[in-house]
Amino acid sequence: MKRILRQQAVAVIGALTLAPALLLGQAQARVHGKVTNSRGDGLAGVRITISDTETSTRLEIVTDAKGNYSVVIIDSSRPRVYKLELSGYRTLDEVFKAPISSNTVKDFEMKTGEEAAVAVQATPASRAVLLYNAGAQLARAGDAAGASQKLRAALELDPDLGPALTVLAAIEIEEGKIAEGLALAEKAISLDPGDVNALRLRFQAYERLGDQEKAAEALAALESASPEDRALKLHNQGVDAYNAGEMRVARAIQSIWRNASPFGTARSPTRATTSPGRKPAASAPLPGWTRSIRTCAVPSGPTASRRKSPR
Repeated sequence: MKRILRQQAVAVIGALTLAPALLLGQAQARVHGKVTNSRGDGLAGVRITISDTETSTRLEIVTDAKGNYSVVIIDSSRPRVYKLELSGYRTLDEVFKAPISSNTVKDFEMKTGEEAAVAVQATPASRAVLLYNAGAQLARAGDAAGASQKLRAALELDPDLGPALTVLAAIEIEEGKIAEGLALAEKAISLDPGDVNALRLRFQAYERLGDQEKAAEALAALESASPEDRALKLHNQGVDAYNAGEMRVARAIQSIWRNASPFGTARSPTRATTSPGRKPAASAPLPGWTRSIRTCAVPSGPTASRRKSPR
């Protein structure tokens, strides 16, 4: 009888001794993957330190010639800190927990110090400027649809990017979406009251909508901000007088226009035209003048400021 009891006791003790080991075995997980650079090339010799913050235990492994690694986590019930180190690259720390009893793929990408710095600088506002610049280039190339797409993406990242608002307003008005373009121009002006292009677009929008009172107010604001537009208004008044046969008035306005115009002296009577970003050119004499209004210029520079709109 005693012998049977001793055998049972040994069996129970053995079971209790094996239980933790069995439980740990059930909690294991295999983690494997590849460590690459930003181009996707495997990085050899990367030292990977896997730490358990609760127990202070650590495990170190090194990637092979192709950048591959593999490790068995004895107790994957807790997350681990993976620290990756390689000369010439920014140290990478990442917390990761593999599911219990799993065979999990976990890849890592390491960046050089310069690449990491650029990544930190890639804020939504800076990405918005890059999208704006791409949109402005498409607009200058005549691709309104492509430009509109880039500009809208820029404004999603930074709704207060004035240059994007102004150029998109010009595209909308050109395509006949006057109300939409006017709203964009108004917002650009609220951000930068001195944005001449946005002021000009607002005036054009009210004129095309037939709202003469608002157009007059918009023109007054535009002339206050832009000497060029004051000169063009004088020119257009002279056009009206000349075509109406009021030569004395036309000559008087012409004399004032020559003094007010920032473009220098032009022959008269001539057709004065303007193109985005250029001075009006005087063509050969014609029977009458033609009314002219400057159009919004798409900036030619490679960058955009965050608040100020292009001039």
